[in-house]
Amino acid sequence: MGYDVIIIGGGASGLMAAIAAGRRGRFALVLDQKERSGKKILATGNGKCNYTNHIQTPDCYRGGGKDLAFRLLKKFGWKETVDFFSELGILPKERDGYYYPNSEQAVSIAEVLRMEVLRTGGCIRCLERVRSLKKEKGEFLVETVHVLTKEEKGHQKIISKEIQQEGECRIYRAPKVILAAGGMASPAQGSDGSGLKFAKELGHTIVSPIPALTQMKAKEKFLNSLAGVRFFAKGTLFVGQPTLQKPITFEEGEFLFTSYGISGIPVLQMSRFAGSAFLNGLSVYLELDLLPKIEEEQLIKLLQKRFGGRKENSSKTAEEALVGLLHSKINLVLLKRCEIEEKCSVGNIKETQLLRLAKQIKHFNLIITDTNGFEQAQVMAGGIDIGEVKEETLESKIVEGLYFAGEILDVDGTCGGYNLQWAWTSGQIAGNAV
Repeated sequence: MGYDVIIIGGGASGLMAAIAAGRRGRFALVLDQKERSGKKILATGNGKCNYTNHIQTPDCYRGGGKDLAFRLLKKFGWKETVDFFSELGILPKERDGYYYPNSEQAVSIAEVLRMEVLRTGGCIRCLERVRSLKKEKGEFLVETVHVLTKEEKGHQKIISKEIQQEGECRIYRAPKVILAAGGMASPAQGSDGSGLKFAKELGHTIVSPIPALTQMKAKEKFLNSLAGVRFFAKGTLFVGQPTLQKPITFEEGEFLFTSYGISGIPVLQMSRFAGSAFLNGLSVYLELDLLPKIEEEQLIKLLQKRFGGRKENSSKTAEEALVGLLHSKINLVLLKRCEIEEKCSVGNIKETQLLRLAKQIKHFNLIITDTNGFEQAQVMAGGIDIGEVKEETLESKIVEGLYFAGEILDVDGTCGGYNLQWAWTSGQIAGNAV
Protein backbone atom coordinates (compact mmCIF):
# COMPACT_ATOMS: atom_id res chain seq x y z
CA MET A 1 0.00 0.00 0.00
CA GLY A 2 1.50 3.32 -1.01
CA TYR A 3 1.39 6.02 1.63
CA ASP A 4 2.21 9.65 0.85
CA VAL A 5 3.38 10.33 4.40
CA ILE A 6 3.99 8.28 7.52
CA ILE A 7 3.39 10.09 10.80
CA ILE A 8 5.22 8.61 13.76
CA GLY A 9 3.16 9.44 16.85
CA GLY A 10 -0.59 9.55 17.26
CA GLY A 11 -0.75 12.37 19.79
CA ALA A 12 -2.06 15.91 19.37
CA SER A 13 0.46 17.10 16.77
CA GLY A 14 0.49 13.81 14.87
CA LEU A 15 -3.28 13.63 14.50
CA MET A 16 -3.44 17.29 13.49
CA ALA A 17 -0.72 16.71 10.89
CA ALA A 18 -2.61 13.73 9.47
CA ILE A 19 -5.77 15.81 9.13
CA ALA A 20 -3.95 18.69 7.43
CA ALA A 21 -2.28 16.30 5.00
CA GLY A 22 -5.52 14.41 4.38
CA ARG A 23 -7.44 17.57 3.59
CA ARG A 24 -4.88 18.22 0.85
CA GLY A 25 -5.44 14.82 -0.65
CA ARG A 26 -2.45 13.03 0.86
CA PHE A 27 -2.74 9.45 2.10
CA ALA A 28 -1.40 9.55 5.67
CA LEU A 29 -0.53 6.64 7.94
CA VAL A 30 -0.38 7.35 11.68
CA LEU A 31 1.61 4.93 13.84
CA ASP A 32 1.01 4.87 17.60
CA GLN A 33 2.51 2.44 20.10
CA LYS A 34 -0.35 2.82 22.59
CA GLU A 35 -3.67 0.98 22.37
CA ARG A 36 -5.46 4.16 21.28
CA SER A 37 -4.39 7.36 19.57
CA GLY A 38 -4.44 10.65 21.45
CA LYS A 39 -3.95 8.98 24.82
CA LYS A 40 -1.80 11.80 26.23
CA ILE A 41 -4.56 14.28 25.35
CA LEU A 42 -6.83 12.51 27.84
CA ALA A 43 -4.66 13.63 30.76
CA THR A 44 -4.60 17.33 29.84
CA GLY A 45 -6.44 19.92 31.90
CA ASN A 46 -7.17 17.35 34.64
CA GLY A 47 -9.12 15.35 32.10
CA LYS A 48 -11.04 18.40 30.82
CA CYS A 49 -8.51 19.39 28.11
CA ASN A 50 -7.59 23.06 28.11
CA TYR A 51 -6.95 23.00 24.35
CA THR A 52 -5.95 26.63 23.76
CA ASN A 53 -5.86 30.10 25.27
CA HIS A 54 -6.67 33.46 23.70
CA ILE A 55 -3.99 35.16 25.79
CA GLN A 56 -0.96 34.68 23.56
CA THR A 57 2.31 36.47 24.31
CA PRO A 58 5.94 35.57 23.49
CA ASP A 59 6.69 34.63 27.10
CA CYS A 60 4.08 31.86 26.93
CA TYR A 61 6.65 29.82 24.99
CA ARG A 62 10.15 28.77 25.97
CA GLY A 63 13.14 26.94 24.57
CA GLY A 64 15.34 27.65 21.56
CA GLY A 65 12.32 27.70 19.27
CA LYS A 66 10.12 30.05 21.31
CA ASP A 67 10.39 32.92 18.81
CA LEU A 68 9.67 30.61 15.88
CA ALA A 69 6.66 29.19 17.69
CA PHE A 70 5.19 32.63 18.23
CA ARG A 71 5.72 33.57 14.58
CA LEU A 72 4.01 30.38 13.38
CA LEU A 73 1.00 31.18 15.57
CA LYS A 74 0.18 33.91 13.05
CA LYS A 75 -0.54 31.15 10.54
CA PHE A 76 -2.55 28.92 12.88
CA GLY A 77 -3.25 30.45 16.28
CA TRP A 78 -5.88 30.24 18.96
CA LYS A 79 -8.72 31.60 16.76
CA GLU A 80 -8.00 29.07 14.05
CA THR A 81 -7.81 26.35 16.69
CA VAL A 82 -11.21 27.24 18.18
CA ASP A 83 -12.74 27.38 14.69
CA PHE A 84 -11.11 24.09 13.70
CA PHE A 85 -12.51 22.21 16.69
CA SER A 86 -15.90 23.93 16.42
CA GLU A 87 -16.09 22.63 12.85
CA LEU A 88 -15.43 19.13 14.19
CA GLY A 89 -18.25 19.45 16.72
CA ILE A 90 -16.51 20.80 19.83
CA LEU A 91 -18.64 23.47 21.51
CA PRO A 92 -16.07 25.76 23.18
CA LYS A 93 -16.30 26.83 26.80
CA GLU A 94 -14.10 29.83 27.68
CA ARG A 95 -12.97 30.81 31.18
CA ASP A 96 -10.52 33.68 31.64
CA GLY A 97 -8.98 33.01 28.23
CA TYR A 98 -8.76 29.23 28.73
CA TYR A 99 -10.73 27.13 26.22
CA TYR A 100 -12.24 23.74 27.07
CA PRO A 101 -14.74 21.53 25.27
CA ASN A 102 -18.19 22.19 26.68
CA SER A 103 -18.41 18.49 27.52
CA GLU A 104 -15.42 19.05 29.85
CA GLN A 105 -14.10 15.72 28.61
CA ALA A 106 -10.67 15.51 27.03
CA VAL A 107 -11.82 12.35 25.25
CA SER A 108 -14.07 14.58 23.12
CA ILE A 109 -11.01 16.27 21.61
CA ALA A 110 -9.21 12.97 20.99
CA GLU A 111 -12.31 11.40 19.47
CA VAL A 112 -13.10 14.17 16.96
CA LEU A 113 -9.46 14.18 15.83
CA ARG A 114 -9.53 10.44 15.29
CA MET A 115 -12.79 10.64 13.34
CA GLU A 116 -11.46 13.43 11.14
CA VAL A 117 -8.26 11.54 10.33
CA LEU A 118 -10.38 8.63 9.10
CA ARG A 119 -12.82 10.92 7.26
CA THR A 120 -9.99 12.53 5.31
CA GLY A 121 -8.75 9.12 4.19
CA GLY A 122 -6.03 8.60 6.74
CA CYS A 123 -5.14 5.35 8.47
CA ILE A 124 -4.33 4.93 12.18
CA ARG A 125 -2.46 1.86 13.35
CA CYS A 126 -2.19 1.48 17.13
CA LEU A 127 0.00 -0.89 19.13
CA GLU A 128 2.79 -0.38 16.57
CA ARG A 129 6.11 0.63 18.08
CA VAL A 130 8.62 2.04 15.63
CA ARG A 131 11.87 0.12 15.86
CA SER A 132 13.87 1.98 13.21
CA LEU A 133 13.62 4.85 10.74
CA LYS A 134 15.90 4.92 7.68
CA LYS A 135 16.03 6.62 4.32
CA GLU A 136 17.11 4.59 1.31
CA LYS A 137 16.95 5.51 -2.39
CA GLY A 138 14.73 8.53 -1.83
CA GLU A 139 12.15 6.93 0.44
CA PHE A 140 11.78 6.27 4.14
CA LEU A 141 11.61 2.79 5.59
CA VAL A 142 9.80 2.58 8.91
CA GLU A 143 10.16 -0.74 10.71
CA THR A 144 7.61 -1.42 13.45
CA VAL A 145 6.89 -4.18 15.87
CA HIS A 146 3.47 -5.06 17.22
CA VAL A 147 3.05 -4.24 20.93
CA LEU A 148 1.36 -7.13 22.67
CA THR A 149 -1.68 -6.43 24.80
CA LYS A 150 -2.07 -7.95 28.26
CA GLU A 151 -4.48 -10.47 26.79
CA GLU A 152 -2.01 -11.49 24.09
CA LYS A 153 0.79 -11.84 26.62
CA GLY A 154 -1.48 -13.91 28.81
CA HIS A 155 -2.35 -16.17 25.90
CA GLN A 156 1.34 -16.66 25.10
CA LYS A 157 1.93 -17.58 28.71
CA ILE A 158 -0.35 -20.56 28.22
CA ILE A 159 0.99 -21.74 24.86
CA SER A 160 4.70 -21.01 25.26
CA LYS A 161 7.30 -21.22 27.97
CA GLU A 162 9.26 -18.37 26.38
CA ILE A 163 6.96 -15.37 26.55
CA GLN A 164 7.42 -13.03 23.63
CA GLN A 165 7.31 -9.33 24.56
CA GLU A 166 6.79 -8.21 20.97
CA GLY A 167 4.71 -9.47 18.07
CA GLU A 168 5.27 -9.45 14.34
CA CYS A 169 7.41 -6.89 12.52
CA ARG A 170 6.26 -4.72 9.64
CA ILE A 171 7.98 -2.34 7.26
CA TYR A 172 6.19 0.70 5.85
CA ARG A 173 7.48 2.93 3.06
CA ALA A 174 6.73 6.53 2.12
CA PRO A 175 8.51 9.47 0.48
CA LYS A 176 7.88 11.66 3.52
CA VAL A 177 7.79 11.22 7.28
CA ILE A 178 6.58 13.48 10.08
CA LEU A 179 8.21 12.77 13.44
CA ALA A 180 5.56 13.66 16.02
CA ALA A 181 6.53 11.11 18.65
CA GLY A 182 6.55 13.56 21.56
CA GLY A 183 9.40 13.97 24.01
CA MET A 184 10.15 12.09 27.22
CA ALA A 185 7.47 13.42 29.57
CA SER A 186 4.79 11.01 30.81
CA PRO A 187 6.30 7.85 29.28
CA ALA A 188 3.27 5.87 30.44
CA GLN A 189 1.28 7.81 27.83
CA GLY A 190 3.70 6.86 25.05
CA SER A 191 6.40 9.58 25.11
CA ASP A 192 9.50 7.46 25.57
CA GLY A 193 12.09 9.58 23.74
CA SER A 194 12.32 7.22 20.76
CA GLY A 195 11.63 10.07 18.32
CA LEU A 196 14.69 11.93 19.61
CA LYS A 197 16.76 8.78 19.03
CA PHE A 198 15.61 8.51 15.42
CA ALA A 199 16.28 12.20 14.78
CA LYS A 200 19.78 11.89 16.23
CA GLU A 201 20.51 8.81 14.12
CA LEU A 202 19.52 10.82 11.05
CA GLY A 203 22.03 13.55 11.93
CA HIS A 204 20.09 16.01 14.09
CA THR A 205 21.37 17.75 17.20
CA ILE A 206 19.35 17.25 20.37
CA VAL A 207 19.17 20.02 22.96
CA SER A 208 19.43 18.21 26.31
CA PRO A 209 15.93 17.16 27.42
CA ILE A 210 14.76 18.16 30.90
CA PRO A 211 11.42 17.69 32.68
CA ALA A 212 9.17 20.78 32.59
CA LEU A 213 5.85 21.59 34.23
CA THR A 214 6.68 19.34 37.13
CA GLN A 215 7.08 19.57 40.92
CA MET A 216 10.30 20.43 42.75
CA LYS A 217 12.02 18.57 45.56
CA ALA A 218 13.47 20.19 48.69
CA LYS A 219 15.39 18.88 51.69
CA GLU A 220 13.97 20.79 54.65
CA LYS A 221 13.00 18.57 57.57
CA PHE A 222 9.76 20.45 58.31
CA LEU A 223 8.14 19.41 55.00
CA ASN A 224 6.40 16.39 56.49
CA SER A 225 4.60 18.64 58.95
CA LEU A 226 3.44 20.95 56.13
CA ALA A 227 2.47 18.30 53.56
CA GLY A 228 -0.93 19.13 52.06
CA VAL A 229 -0.91 22.81 53.09
CA ARG A 230 -1.98 25.18 50.31
CA PHE A 231 -1.10 28.87 50.43
CA PHE A 232 -0.89 31.96 48.23
CA ALA A 233 2.58 33.39 47.72
CA LYS A 234 5.07 34.89 45.32
CA GLY A 235 7.95 32.57 44.54
CA THR A 236 11.32 33.68 43.17
CA LEU A 237 13.77 31.09 41.87
CA PHE A 238 17.47 31.75 42.44
CA VAL A 239 20.13 29.78 40.56
CA GLY A 240 23.91 29.91 40.31
CA GLN A 241 26.94 29.20 42.46
CA PRO A 242 26.07 29.16 46.20
CA THR A 243 27.59 32.61 46.85
CA LEU A 244 26.53 34.21 43.56
CA GLN A 245 22.94 33.16 43.06
CA LYS A 246 20.71 35.40 40.96
CA PRO A 247 16.92 35.55 40.55
CA ILE A 248 16.02 33.83 37.28
CA THR A 249 12.22 33.80 37.30
CA PHE A 250 9.24 34.39 39.59
CA GLU A 251 5.61 33.32 39.77
CA GLU A 252 2.67 34.25 41.97
CA GLY A 253 -0.24 32.00 42.84
CA GLU A 254 -1.28 29.01 44.92
CA PHE A 255 1.53 26.77 46.15
CA LEU A 256 1.28 23.38 47.81
CA PHE A 257 3.73 21.87 50.28
CA THR A 258 4.34 18.16 49.82
CA SER A 259 6.32 15.59 51.81
CA TYR A 260 9.09 15.70 49.19
CA GLY A 261 9.06 19.43 48.38
CA ILE A 262 6.65 21.83 46.75
CA SER A 263 4.02 21.85 44.02
CA GLY A 264 1.35 24.10 42.54
CA ILE A 265 1.05 25.85 39.18
CA PRO A 266 3.73 28.48 40.00
CA VAL A 267 6.17 25.66 40.78
CA LEU A 268 5.34 23.87 37.52
CA GLN A 269 6.02 27.08 35.62
CA MET A 270 9.43 27.54 37.24
CA SER A 271 10.57 23.92 37.18
CA ARG A 272 12.21 24.00 33.72
CA PHE A 273 14.60 26.72 34.96
CA ALA A 274 15.53 24.62 37.97
CA GLY A 275 16.05 21.58 35.74
CA SER A 276 18.29 23.59 33.42
CA ALA A 277 20.34 24.82 36.38
CA PHE A 278 20.88 21.30 37.70
CA LEU A 279 21.91 20.18 34.21
CA ASN A 280 24.64 22.83 34.35
CA GLY A 281 25.78 21.91 37.85
CA LEU A 282 24.28 24.99 39.53
CA SER A 283 22.54 25.19 42.89
CA VAL A 284 18.93 26.32 43.25
CA TYR A 285 16.77 27.78 45.98
CA LEU A 286 13.23 29.08 46.06
CA GLU A 287 12.34 32.19 48.02
CA LEU A 288 8.69 32.51 49.05
CA ASP A 289 7.01 35.77 49.94
CA LEU A 290 4.17 34.43 52.08
CA LEU A 291 2.37 37.79 52.18
CA PRO A 292 3.12 39.38 48.78
CA LYS A 293 0.35 41.98 49.10
CA ILE A 294 1.93 43.52 52.20
CA GLU A 295 5.22 45.43 52.15
CA GLU A 296 7.83 44.43 54.74
CA GLU A 297 7.55 47.70 56.68
CA GLN A 298 3.78 47.30 56.90
CA LEU A 299 4.23 43.72 58.04
CA ILE A 300 6.58 44.79 60.85
CA LYS A 301 3.95 47.25 62.11
CA LEU A 302 1.29 44.54 61.86
CA LEU A 303 3.39 42.13 63.92
CA GLN A 304 4.18 44.82 66.49
CA LYS A 305 0.45 45.39 66.88
CA ARG A 306 -0.29 41.66 67.24
CA PHE A 307 2.51 41.11 69.75
CA GLY A 308 1.84 44.27 71.74
CA GLY A 309 -0.07 47.46 71.17
CA ARG A 310 -3.42 46.40 72.55
CA LYS A 311 -3.84 45.50 76.23
CA GLU A 312 -5.83 42.36 75.44
CA ASN A 313 -2.83 40.93 73.54
CA SER A 314 -0.68 40.76 76.66
CA SER A 315 -2.01 37.36 77.74
CA LYS A 316 -1.45 35.69 74.37
CA THR A 317 1.27 33.27 73.43
CA ALA A 318 3.35 33.68 70.28
CA GLU A 319 1.32 30.96 68.57
CA GLU A 320 -1.95 32.67 69.50
CA ALA A 321 -0.71 36.05 68.27
CA LEU A 322 -0.26 34.62 64.77
CA VAL A 323 -3.70 32.99 64.49
CA GLY A 324 -5.39 34.13 61.29
CA LEU A 325 -2.26 35.52 59.66
CA LEU A 326 -1.13 32.38 57.82
CA HIS A 327 -1.95 28.67 57.96
CA SER A 328 -1.44 27.47 61.55
CA LYS A 329 1.12 24.86 60.49
CA ILE A 330 3.14 27.47 58.61
CA ASN A 331 2.97 29.75 61.66
CA LEU A 332 4.58 27.04 63.80
CA VAL A 333 7.42 26.51 61.31
CA LEU A 334 8.02 30.27 61.17
CA LEU A 335 8.28 30.50 64.96
CA LYS A 336 10.70 27.59 65.06
CA ARG A 337 12.86 29.15 62.36
CA CYS A 338 13.00 32.36 64.39
CA GLU A 339 13.77 30.44 67.59
CA ILE A 340 10.57 31.70 69.26
CA GLU A 341 8.85 29.26 71.59
CA GLU A 342 5.25 28.85 70.48
CA LYS A 343 4.00 29.02 74.09
CA CYS A 344 6.16 32.03 74.91
CA SER A 345 4.21 35.05 76.21
CA VAL A 346 4.16 37.92 73.72
CA GLY A 347 5.53 40.18 76.43
CA ASN A 348 8.76 38.22 76.48
CA ILE A 349 9.41 38.43 72.73
CA LYS A 350 12.11 40.85 71.70
CA GLU A 351 11.89 43.42 68.92
CA THR A 352 14.77 41.69 67.09
CA GLN A 353 12.77 38.47 67.04
CA LEU A 354 9.79 40.26 65.50
CA LEU A 355 12.02 41.74 62.81
CA ARG A 356 13.39 38.27 62.11
CA LEU A 357 9.85 36.90 61.92
CA ALA A 358 8.88 39.55 59.37
CA LYS A 359 11.99 38.70 57.36
CA GLN A 360 11.10 35.01 57.40
CA ILE A 361 7.56 35.69 56.19
CA LYS A 362 8.81 37.79 53.27
CA HIS A 363 11.87 35.63 52.50
CA PHE A 364 10.98 32.02 53.32
CA ASN A 365 13.69 29.96 51.63
CA LEU A 366 13.68 26.37 50.43
CA ILE A 367 16.81 24.65 49.12
CA ILE A 368 15.72 22.87 45.93
CA THR A 369 17.52 19.57 45.40
CA ASP A 370 15.89 18.37 42.16
CA THR A 371 12.76 18.37 40.07
CA ASN A 372 10.44 15.41 39.75
CA GLY A 373 11.42 13.29 36.76
CA PHE A 374 9.86 12.76 33.37
CA GLU A 375 7.33 10.34 34.87
CA GLN A 376 5.62 13.26 36.63
CA ALA A 377 6.38 16.00 34.08
CA GLN A 378 3.63 17.31 31.83
CA VAL A 379 6.03 18.28 29.08
CA MET A 380 9.67 18.06 28.02
CA ALA A 381 11.94 21.08 27.60
CA GLY A 382 14.69 20.67 25.02
CA GLY A 383 14.51 18.52 21.90
CA ILE A 384 15.51 18.86 18.26
CA ASP A 385 17.62 21.96 17.64
CA ILE A 386 15.32 24.43 15.92
CA GLY A 387 18.23 25.80 13.88
CA GLU A 388 18.22 22.56 11.89
CA VAL A 389 14.58 22.95 10.86
CA LYS A 390 13.07 25.10 8.08
CA GLU A 391 10.78 27.69 9.63
CA GLU A 392 8.08 27.79 6.95
CA THR A 393 7.55 24.04 6.75
CA LEU A 394 9.22 22.45 9.81
CA GLU A 395 11.14 20.24 7.37
CA SER A 396 14.60 19.05 8.31
CA LYS A 397 17.48 20.99 6.78
CA ILE A 398 19.54 17.79 7.03
CA VAL A 399 17.22 15.09 5.65
CA GLU A 400 14.89 16.01 2.78
CA GLY A 401 11.34 14.82 3.31
CA LEU A 402 11.65 14.57 7.10
CA TYR A 403 9.37 16.89 9.08
CA PHE A 404 8.77 17.52 12.78
CA ALA A 405 5.78 18.51 14.89
CA GLY A 406 4.99 19.02 18.55
CA GLU A 407 6.98 18.40 21.70
CA ILE A 408 9.89 16.71 19.92
CA LEU A 409 11.10 20.19 18.89
CA ASP A 410 12.91 22.53 21.30
CA VAL A 411 9.73 24.43 22.22
CA ASP A 412 7.77 24.16 25.45
CA GLY A 413 4.89 26.24 26.74
CA THR A 414 3.70 27.41 30.12
CA CYS A 415 0.55 26.07 31.79
CA GLY A 416 -2.70 27.16 30.19
CA GLY A 417 -3.15 25.31 26.89
CA TYR A 418 0.09 26.55 25.31
CA ASN A 419 1.72 23.16 24.76
CA LEU A 420 -1.39 21.89 23.02
CA GLN A 421 -1.55 25.07 20.95
CA TRP A 422 2.02 24.42 19.80
CA ALA A 423 0.96 20.86 18.90
CA TRP A 424 -1.97 22.12 16.80
CA THR A 425 0.12 24.85 15.14
CA SER A 426 3.15 22.68 14.33
CA GLY A 427 0.94 19.79 13.23
CA GLN A 428 -0.89 22.06 10.80
CA ILE A 429 2.36 23.52 9.42
CA ALA A 430 4.01 20.12 8.88
CA GLY A 431 0.83 18.46 7.58
CA ASN A 432 0.20 21.21 5.06
CA ALA A 433 3.84 21.14 3.97
CA VAL A 434 3.86 17.46 3.02
